[in-house]
Amino acid sequence: MARMDEDAQGFLAPAIGGTRQYMSPEQLTPDVVLDGRTDVYSLGLVLHEALTGCVAFSRDLDEGALSERVLHGDYPPLRKLNPAVPKDLAAIVAKATQAQRSQRYADAHAFGMDLRRFRERRPVEAAAPGRLGRWSRFVARNAVLSGLVGVILVVL
Repeated sequence: MARMDEDAQGFLAPAIGGTRQYMSPEQLTPDVVLDGRTDVYSLGLVLHEALTGCVAFSRDLDEGALSERVLHGDYPPLRKLNPAVPKDLAAIVAKATQAQRSQRYADAHAFGMDLRRFRERRPVEAAAPGRLGRWSRFVARNAVLSGLVGVILVVL
């Protein structure tokens, strides 16, 4: 059994260290080998907080309630807290913070690449856009070419 220490905020935390609100479900599960997906999960929660101004898991929860919520991925959806967040970015955060680590990005590099695709208005791995979504991203990335084609179509 893991030794328990009382931390500065007054709640019990596993002796393995870390801030409980940012720990992945597998960190709360005994005898599980941790890998890069644990870091992806924590980074996803940091991004969630940056986009919403709120921690995903309340600091007011007792240890048992927090553990249950973390293990089941029970936190408010990003776009419910901040509807201005683009859907693709919310999908990226949701994929990074999946309770089942097999559903997360394989590592921080894959997470970063999807964030780059979002920034470049390319289709992201986390969300499969429809035809309209792919078309609108193409137009946004190739504004001059799209404008030229539009002018030619109007002239014809």
